[in-house]
Amino acid sequence: MIEAGIFNEELLNSLWNNANWDKLKNALWNMQRDIALATKGGDRDALSMYQKKLTSSLDAKMLAVRHVMTKCRTPGVDGIRWSTPSECMRAALSLEDDGYLASTLRLVVMYSTFSSKERRIKIPTYHDRAMQILHAYALSPVEETMGDSRSFAFRKNRSTQDVHAHIMSALKRGVDYIVKADVKSCYESINHDWLLSNIPMDTRVLREFLKAGHVSAGEFFPAEDHGISLGVSISPILGNLTLDGLQKKIFEGLHGLGYDEQYCEGQLIRFADDIFVTAYSADKAKRIIDIMECFLRQRGMRLSHEKTTVISVHQGFDFLSRHYMRQDKAIISQPSDTAIMKMEHVLRELILSFSGSQKVLIDKLNKKLHGWASYHKITDAQKAFRHIDVVVKILLLKLCEQRHPGWKRSKIINYYFFQDHRGRYVYALPDKKDERVIRLGDIALIEHIPAKNTNPYLPSSIQEKFDELRDINNIVGKYKAVWHRQDGRCLYCGEQILVDQKKSIVQMRNQKNSWAKNIAYIHAKCGLHKVEFTETEEPLENYEDISVILEMLRRNDKQKKKPYKFSVLNEYFHKKNEAVFTLNFDEISHILGYPLCKSAFTSSGYWHSRRPGTISASWLANGYKIKKLKLRDKRIVFTQMDHKCSIKIPEVFIQDRIPKNAKAELEAFFDYIKRKYGL
Repeated sequence: MIEAGIFNEELLNSLWNNANWDKLKNALWNMQRDIALATKGGDRDALSMYQKKLTSSLDAKMLAVRHVMTKCRTPGVDGIRWSTPSECMRAALSLEDDGYLASTLRLVVMYSTFSSKERRIKIPTYHDRAMQILHAYALSPVEETMGDSRSFAFRKNRSTQDVHAHIMSALKRGVDYIVKADVKSCYESINHDWLLSNIPMDTRVLREFLKAGHVSAGEFFPAEDHGISLGVSISPILGNLTLDGLQKKIFEGLHGLGYDEQYCEGQLIRFADDIFVTAYSADKAKRIIDIMECFLRQRGMRLSHEKTTVISVHQGFDFLSRHYMRQDKAIISQPSDTAIMKMEHVLRELILSFSGSQKVLIDKLNKKLHGWASYHKITDAQKAFRHIDVVVKILLLKLCEQRHPGWKRSKIINYYFFQDHRGRYVYALPDKKDERVIRLGDIALIEHIPAKNTNPYLPSSIQEKFDELRDINNIVGKYKAVWHRQDGRCLYCGEQILVDQKKSIVQMRNQKNSWAKNIAYIHAKCGLHKVEFTETEEPLENYEDISVILEMLRRNDKQKKKPYKFSVLNEYFHKKNEAVFTLNFDEISHILGYPLCKSAFTSSGYWHSRRPGTISASWLANGYKIKKLKLRDKRIVFTQMDHKCSIKIPEVFIQDRIPKNAKAELEAFFDYIKRKYGL
């Protein structure tokens, strides 16, 4: 053990401030990888050794202290908070398993604003939290390696979105009944003896965590022989490890030995203590409940009979704030009525009691709406989204009437709301219309790709590629700006990319643009237009001169080509010789001789679309591109491209003869190029 007292304040400050946190994280991950490998190999001695190595590592201790300092706000019974670098470094040096004694927990009672349900949370001291985080680092690889494949709560790279995807997959496989179960007072009822006998970690330290007791209103209450606190950092891992194995137990109870996680009947999906299990009949569903009761009884737990039910899929059920039902042969999922009611309550509390500035209200409201929409946009949520939009508008109008009781409603609407390009009233800042409340009805619905059952402590290039595909499909992170730039339309065909259509990303051009400007979304099917060249051995009489082929292509193209409605604009750009110039929408209408369509004023995709026959071909074919598009100002800045492309036909195609099959391949390739670049 390193005595922190031998270091002065200046040295402790320097050690903490100069820490290379990325290097420390890499060192921690390497130790966690060793633990995962030992767990996978079933080597208990190696597992214990690697866990001891991690909990003794100064790198892991510093990261544990940093986690507590940045994530925690409420102190324990000692009232101590770490704030200065020297305090954090001294705390890291003091974390030791040998002689560790946990302090008493501080009881805090909280109530849900919607249901008034009581939650009793026991808060450890900062030092105890750091010890729990440190041992959670050593226990997390064990959980990820041993855990049920369809357990999703408090696990890396997993979420409630994955739960939804697996439920939809299970229901589409033809099951007629589901068991919707809930463990009664799950955390408060876990048996301590079972934990001490089955959790692979330092037993003495675990006992200190479990037997600390708590203080309430100045009175000490000793720990009982069951229960773990919701406020303890290691509790989620302990809870998951306690319930892991239920998936296999159900399978063996229904089908005997030879567990296979791909089975359909008895398929378990779990998020913490919320459990979903499939069944083909009501009798099998009741049998599943009996199996779960037996499994939980060994761990000191039992099912909540009020919340555990057998439900027909045709009847419909709620799970994690989503409603599922089979109608005919289709599976319908949408936000549950309870979720919508809760959101209405949250919005009412936020808007009608708000007393700050309009900008702060818009920011807070958008944050709430974004979060709710992100959770539900993987369901058939359009109806619910439009309903919430109406609720928001009504509540904002009520707030404005409260603030201006003497104003007429028409004056309030004209001052606080403006009409967008679709004629809809939008709440926004009077002098800055882009600071507005978002509309959920405009948010794109997506089909979520569930996480693969891979161990995050044993990563592979396949997992990294899969994570990227999930980001592309879910339109999150760096891909969000790309999607909004295209207005959700395919670069190649210009049509809207619908929620049930597969999408992919393509590179637009080989230039040194910023990354986001150089990629675009397309339909996956639009990216399948590839030309495959094969070697052929045709008789000499099947060969034709390349000039004949090119002449036939030109003749066919003239026969098929429709009149280009923007030919006048094309001629204008052909004669233009300025490097940079600006045209407003009225000038473009004057050149064309007829007014622009409505999409030209509302959608940037109208001007950027590269579909054959679109307006962009007028300038692209003549060496110009859009530099700036100002829809609000109704003007466009054009600039000449850095270079004009040319193509050189190899001599072999001009001097020699080529096979007839080459004609079809050339035609297909030229058609592909025309579609891709809007020529």
